[in-house]
Amino acid sequence: MKVVSVLKSGGDFNQEDVRKLKSMCERFVDCEFYCLTDVKIDGVNTIPLEHNWKGWWSKMELFRPDLFDEQVLYLDLDTVIVGDFSHFYDFTGLAMLNDQLHKQYYGSGVMMFNPRRNSGVYEEFKKNPRKHMNKYHRGGDQYFIQDTIGGIHGFQELFPNQLYSYKFNLCKTKSGEGFKGVPNTAKIVFFHGKPRPKEVNYLGY
Repeated sequence: MKVVSVLKSGGDFNQEDVRKLKSMCERFVDCEFYCLTDVKIDGVNTIPLEHNWKGWWSKMELFRPDLFDEQVLYLDLDTVIVGDFSHFYDFTGLAMLNDQLHKQYYGSGVMMFNPRRNSGVYEEFKKNPRKHMNKYHRGGDQYFIQDTIGGIHGFQELFPNQLYSYKFNLCKTKSGEGFKGVPNTAKIVFFHGKPRPKEVNYLGY
């Protein structure tokens, strides 16, 4: 069972965030944890990024055909693991988060896919990175993935009541006030924007 994350230096996250995510995953499942990155991370299996694509665009390298020829689970570094998610691997297609506001869109904070089988995402992006970055400067990598490849399944539809947005599902306000607690059925709590997991102490992060 493989779990993959990405750390591009110069952003909001650092090596300690990678180690924290690895520790949370290993607390609940027997997995091999990897991080695509341009820095050294002690105690973590790292895979060098091949391109200097800025910010979240480094996630396009997740779809390199040379990485893995099997299903992997990708997690953003602002993800909190709260339960055993090993049954996710029973699904063998492409899954992304259902957008919290617009159900026709998907989010890339949590993804399941086979890098080699879905390598068209990487191959198309590297043809003209600047063009795609400009076109998707608002929607970002997740909109590019959605427009490039079909057959996407919504994670929350595949696994009801197991993935929750901290901001939209677990708080009374969008600013993160009035935390309601984590349901017993939850496996993953995903953050997007502010606050970051390290900025709250409700989940034992």
